[in-house]
Amino acid sequence: MSAVIISVQAHRAAAYVLSDAGVWSLDGKLVDIRSKIHRLPNCIGITIGNGSCQVQDEFNAALGSLSFDECVALAPKVAPHTRMFLVGVSERTRRGQAWLVTADGVTQVANLCTPTYPNQNINERLRDPAVDGLILMEKLRTTPSSVPWGKDCVVRGFCELATITKAGVKIETLKHWPDQITPEVLSDPPHRVRAEEMLFTDIDTAANNNRNITIDGNINNINLRELHDSIYPAIVPDDLGYNGITVTFIINDSIIVGSAATSLKAIDVGTWLPGFVPTLHNLGRIQGGGGAGFGPSPGTGFPGGVALYTRHPINLVDETGEIWGGGGGGGCGAGGGGGGAGTVPGAGGPGTSFPPGSPGTSEAGGIGGSAFAGHGGTGGGPGLVGGTAKDIFGGDSGSGGAAGAAIDGISFVTTIGPAGDRRGPQVN
Repeated sequence: MSAVIISVQAHRAAAYVLSDAGVWSLDGKLVDIRSKIHRLPNCIGITIGNGSCQVQDEFNAALGSLSFDECVALAPKVAPHTRMFLVGVSERTRRGQAWLVTADGVTQVANLCTPTYPNQNINERLRDPAVDGLILMEKLRTTPSSVPWGKDCVVRGFCELATITKAGVKIETLKHWPDQITPEVLSDPPHRVRAEEMLFTDIDTAANNNRNITIDGNINNINLRELHDSIYPAIVPDDLGYNGITVTFIINDSIIVGSAATSLKAIDVGTWLPGFVPTLHNLGRIQGGGGAGFGPSPGTGFPGGVALYTRHPINLVDETGEIWGGGGGGGCGAGGGGGGAGTVPGAGGPGTSFPPGSPGTSEAGGIGGSAFAGHGGTGGGPGLVGGTAKDIFGGDSGSGGAAGAAIDGISFVTTIGPAGDRRGPQVN
């Protein structure tokens, strides 16, 4: 565990825990990037040294709904091999307290603001935890350390603040740091790390409750709720209402969120708490998968896939963005049908004894296979139905596949400003 700063203001019934993310083994290897702050029934638990999973697994199950004071008393017996902090509001004193829990017992830590490693000497106090705490964490991350990896914290992770009062627990993410992997670090064996590509960054630090997730690399098939919960604490009822948390997803310009299959949605908004409305700001493109052309026997092309799917209210800003359903595949006649347009386009259908259809592209459908006896239908462009195959006399043969919806769940969408380039049906 790399760093935890704890502040207990004894004159107020509150306690604060500030932690960065990055779990390190004792030999300096990065084990994981995850929150170290665990919400227990009446307190917060933070393990030290050996990761953070034991708190939730052992203490939450064993201590149930016990008071904070009872949790502190029983902690060494419940998990004797865990070194951890317990922070909460004491029923006895009605004040915030922090306790260091080890196999030898518990030691109270009062009015303390310190990192895990004592050689990193930062003595300031958290007057405003959300502001001063972030300044301290920034300073901590650049303070020289005697531990071998302290000067090269190249996987930046994120910074979280937990506030514990008698009314409950609130956890907010103050900042994300991008990865900074250098050739010098990678060439030094003690500093080899397993870094996760960070596609997300805070672009609005003015309000700590404004959670912004930026997608700045091409990607297929994302669920917005799952994406949020992978880097932020889950939204809880206390986060709703006036001055509550907001969540905004931004797809950067020229970035494409596509789909690897027509059975999958390029973006699924996911399930959120009733009353909570996330925002999607699309500056790039959301595009469903292209339907395959049919073949080798005459028949109907396969349908294109959905671009944006929702059954939960969402605000959509897409004036300069594109939302394109997948093109339907072409029908098969003498020749195979062409594949529909998509980020992952549809394949061309095999022909009978004649040429197969061509695969589509992200911008256009593929051409159907052609012979003297007729030709397969052309694959549909973005959001368009696939073409119908024709026989030698110009009559219809296999029909084209249906177009994928640009938006499935349009009644749940509130468009902010003018609508962008939407191609394909908008349905419910």
